[in-house]
Amino acid sequence: VWNKKVEFPKWKQTLVIKRDKYIKMIKLCKNVLSKKIPKEKNYKCQGFLIGKRYPDRIEILDVIQAKTDLRQKEPFKSYIDKMLEKYMISPPTSKQKIADCPYCYFRDRGFVISAEEYESVAEKSKKKGLEIVGIFHLHYCPYPTDMSSITKYDVMLWNPRLICAVVDMSYLAWKKILKAMPEIPKEDKPKSPQIRFYKVTYSKKVYEFPVKIF
Repeated sequence: VWNKKVEFPKWKQTLVIKRDKYIKMIKLCKNVLSKKIPKEKNYKCQGFLIGKRYPDRIEILDVIQAKTDLRQKEPFKSYIDKMLEKYMISPPTSKQKIADCPYCYFRDRGFVISAEEYESVAEKSKKKGLEIVGIFHLHYCPYPTDMSSITKYDVMLWNPRLICAVVDMSYLAWKKILKAMPEIPKEDKPKSPQIRFYKVTYSKKVYEFPVKIF
């Protein structure tokens, strides 16, 4: 069943981001989608939001794409497989723990940044008087809901100290989405990329940041 855009209560802080960094996130994701990928692999783009925290706002001053993905390395592989089974498939079939999606490979869903890369980016940011304030990631596969929304899987794995930015590039996959779910109203088609910024609390409640682009 298609779900229209999911609304979340607003978070108390405003997210402030430089226009060129907002555009950079979209370009990084679009660049990934323009490439050919190996069979049984998914399009992925994930990276760091660098900035400063203030009582009333969080400023994003830079965006850096992550280079490492340990998704298929143990112990991450087994852990992510279990989390996908629990939170992305409802319910899993009795014969198959992780159901197949006709448009992506569930066994390659998820992205794991290495601790070494995270620490390296954090250290370089600290020297500039900045810090890692969040992580952005690409949503593209025609999952049966508005793809700018944070998923249950995202929520359950998210570090509450970090902003979750979802870069929805589904406008590029709309023909594929309509083929999968022809019941979707044409007016629901996004005309451009969307980025939404979420706050996940320690109790797993979800809020959306009001955004100011400058």
